[in-house]
Amino acid sequence: MSHILNLKARFLNRSSFYLQLASVTYDACCKMNIHIAFPDKPVYLEHYEGGKNLLQKNKKETSELSLSDCFTDQNDILLFPNILKENTDTVSNYIKSAIRSQKLLREITLKYACNVSLSTFTDNDTDSNQDAHEKIYRGVCVFTHHSNETFSAKDVIKMAYESNFKRHYFIKQIKEGRCRVEERDSETMDVLSDQLYIVKDSWEIIEKCCSFTQCQSRSFTKPDLCPVFHSFVEAREILSKCEDMPEAITLLDIADKNIPGNFDVNELQKQIQYPFVVVEGLDATGKTTLTETLENKLNAVRYYTPPPEVGHLRKFFDALPEIIRRAYYCIGNYIVAIQIAKECQNKAVIMDRFWHSTTAYGIANETSTSDMPQRGHWVYQWPSDLMKPTLVLFLTVTEEVRRQRLSGRGGAITFEEQHLDKDILFRQRLCEAYRRMENPVCIEIDARGSKESVVKAAEETLEKHGIKL
Repeated sequence: MSHILNLKARFLNRSSFYLQLASVTYDACCKMNIHIAFPDKPVYLEHYEGGKNLLQKNKKETSELSLSDCFTDQNDILLFPNILKENTDTVSNYIKSAIRSQKLLREITLKYACNVSLSTFTDNDTDSNQDAHEKIYRGVCVFTHHSNETFSAKDVIKMAYESNFKRHYFIKQIKEGRCRVEERDSETMDVLSDQLYIVKDSWEIIEKCCSFTQCQSRSFTKPDLCPVFHSFVEAREILSKCEDMPEAITLLDIADKNIPGNFDVNELQKQIQYPFVVVEGLDATGKTTLTETLENKLNAVRYYTPPPEVGHLRKFFDALPEIIRRAYYCIGNYIVAIQIAKECQNKAVIMDRFWHSTTAYGIANETSTSDMPQRGHWVYQWPSDLMKPTLVLFLTVTEEVRRQRLSGRGGAITFEEQHLDKDILFRQRLCEAYRRMENPVCIEIDARGSKESVVKAAEETLEKHGIKL
């Protein structure tokens, strides 16, 4: 219980509505365990074996205290799973479930934008012997406050029901670290079933995961469901599961036209005669300014990702679940890599974001701050079939400087920029993911100062690594 009590203090000052993307996992026996990945630390609820007697014993207690009391005193905690019974493979079911859940999440976010925060929710079974039988789905986890006059839990349930989420789970806490999870009909609100759960110490689980260089989230213990791709084939395979999505078919056609089927990354690497430098960093850290300057100083060609060939599809894929969205950006990385290999035979290339960016966002969006994959985890390793840059610069600024620069930009703000702007823990995860990248590492440059000082620091770093201006 101690970890939940600690969470209470952190959530008392939160907004009256809290929303999380969720994934739901069942083992062969249909036992559901719940992992809620809050931005800073996960909470883990383990299915209680043989819980009928204990449930009966605590039956009177279930109406006295709810799990939401650990965060605020008047919250409802609702879980909307999107469980599919279709006879397709696990990955296809996961993708379809994720698409429907992401759509609901965005609809709620857009309607109640000022009161929404985003994170992840995962249901999983920690018994490794059951991994082969697990079925993983997505869903949405919502916290609503009773005092909110704009909307209530009923409003959210109605919206979910209209999006074909016909049932939901209502989570209650009972004494001694035990929780009761009620399955309810979203139309009638009738209780369909209930099960008992034990609140586990998430830190203990995280420590075990760290010792095996694994993370708790099923997004990173199951490579076929991971939003980080280490080959062109992996990204293409995910997109091929979206056969009923015309944009995915279009993207695959573009990829096939621009990426040779027999491309050899070693041969591409040998073709490079001039430096290939990538500049990474969060929004408003000065990437554009630095890439423009280095372009002139190196007499280089500047590239972006996603490249023009797939740029028209960006808005569509940005609204999709992380695993599909990152597959899109991954395809763009491979398309531009083929182009850069040819360009670097005659000129230097400066790149505004590349694989590190694609990966960092994939990791930050799928984890809590405290259960990110540890250093040395395979997610931070460069793909074996993607051309490596000569050097990667990672620009960082303080939060105060970043906000000042953002305020002076103007223009439309994307869904992800809104998320980035209001979630400091998300930004921390993003930066930490960049810092854990390996082979090549991201060389950090303090970009708080003037344009001249940042350029000077970048020039010194380039020269230190044998790149002459």
